[in-house]
Formats: sequence, C-alpha cells, structure tokens
Amino acid sequence: MKLEKCEMANAKITSTMLGIEDHGILTAMIQLDYGSSSQGFGGFMFDMSRGKGPRKGLPFAAEFIRSLLDTLEVNEWESLKGKVVRVRREEGWNGKILAIGHIIKDQWCDPEVIWARNQKRKKA
Repeated sequence: MKLEKCEMANAKITSTMLGIEDHGILTAMIQLDYGSSSQGFGGFMFDMSRGKGPRKGLPFAAEFIRSLLDTLEVNEWESLKGKVVRVRREEGWNGKILAIGHIIKDQWCDPEVIWARNQKRKKA
C-alpha cells in the first residue's frame, strides 16, 4: 500500500457489532459517519472451521480487538460508539478503510499490519 494514494478523514462511530453473522462467522463491524456520508469498517473473519468440529478463534481476532481498543483509548467494545476517530482510506468517495486512528494522537489500528504480523508468527 502506498500512503500517497490514501486520504485522511474524521468520522464518528455511530454503531458497532461484535458477534456471529448469518453464516456463523465471528466478526466485527463499525459504522462510521463522515457527516455527509457513512461507511462500514470490519467484516474480518475472527474464527474458522476445522472440519465438522467447533469453530476455532484466530489470534488475529484478539489482536485486532485489543489494538482498536488501545488505539482509541477505551476499555470496552461498547465504549467505541460515539468516539470521534481519524480514518485512513483509499482515495475516492468509496475508498476502502485501511486503518482507524486516534483523533489527536498518532495511534493507529491497521488490520493489514496485524494480519501480516500473525502470518509471520505462524511461519516462525
């Protein structure tokens, strides 16, 4: 990802979901309001099926949730609603959200960085 192809925007978190979606996958979704438009962020798979047994949580899930809470300086998922955040996204009116950051501090929750770190640990 080239940062020069990104834009920053301020947004307010209007709603959150952390739970099991209609295909049985554990996931999270955050709705962001930019003032003149809104956009969702999330939809990551937090668990996976291993055959016919129960679904197993992925380390990515815990690290993503912890990173988001730490970045926005809250201790509970429920406290995310109403927070004003910075958003780094691809350019354009419907650009993919790449990271969510603290409104003032240079603190970011970047799912691609978290995913890459987890993949690197799996290979070690």
